[in-house]
Amino acid sequence: MKIRNTTIASLSVLLLGIFASCKKTAPTAMNMYNVKLNLQSQAPFALDENSEVEITSKDSVTIDYTLESPDEDMYTVVLNKTGGNTLTKTAITDNGKRRVYSGSLKFLAKDLGAGITSYRIWPLNKEGVYLGDGYKRITIHVLSDLRYYSNIKVYMADTTKNEPCYLSAGFDGPNLYSYNSGAANSAKIDFGFRCTITENPTTVHPFMYSLSANPLPFTPYDISSWPTKRVTLFSAPVSGSTDTWKTRFNTGPKIEAEAKAVAINQTSSPELKAGNFVFFKTPEGKYGVMLVINKYDDYLNRHYLWVSYKMPDY
Repeated sequence: MKIRNTTIASLSVLLLGIFASCKKTAPTAMNMYNVKLNLQSQAPFALDENSEVEITSKDSVTIDYTLESPDEDMYTVVLNKTGGNTLTKTAITDNGKRRVYSGSLKFLAKDLGAGITSYRIWPLNKEGVYLGDGYKRITIHVLSDLRYYSNIKVYMADTTKNEPCYLSAGFDGPNLYSYNSGAANSAKIDFGFRCTITENPTTVHPFMYSLSANPLPFTPYDISSWPTKRVTLFSAPVSGSTDTWKTRFNTGPKIEAEAKAVAINQTSSPELKAGNFVFFKTPEGKYGVMLVINKYDDYLNRHYLWVSYKMPDY
């Protein structure tokens, strides 16, 4: 018996229709998870349903949250800092809270640092599988409250008296002065910089000092007639690095707290080395911290330090 081509074509269409009707629809990103993350604002300074807040570095924010999982039991709550791998896990031990779980988190702005920090909160099932978070991101904006002056080239005092070896750390930004311009600006100068040199091999050893030091550690420059000698005090150098500089001193309160935790009573430093932190306090009671980046020589064989410093902006 012959089967016509039209009959075969009809059978093919019929089979395709049957298979298509049996095929399951793949879950989409929007219907894959039914977990909901709700935010409450019952506690003072709590984040509300807007899931975004702006605070100063002296403030804190509380996140009161509730996770609802209608389809599967929750066993762990994960706090994830977006843009990184920071994960904090909290076990849910109460069997009565496996479908609805509430918790509270508190963040101090001084610990977060200036800028934007975002978090996601989601549950895991018994096998550690992600159950969703309602696609909600929590965002905290910490307003900057510090002044940051970076990559300042300060020369060591020399015989020409023309090199900028004095630094003013005032709120109007860093200003540098030579010995020849220093007398007229002595009321602004916080630090003087000098060095010693040893031979075999030739090595430069930089130091800093306050104009109020007695005796003055650098005598080739006579400042006895200068009208003002600011009593800016500083700490002994503390070991550090450029990496910890970014995270350790990223808000005004952090800088002030760490400065108050060390002895700021020096008017003349030991040798300054790359990576050193030096805390200081101006006569007006303003705190700050300086980073010694490194020491260099320029093409004229003049010796200088690269330094940066930060101060609270209040």
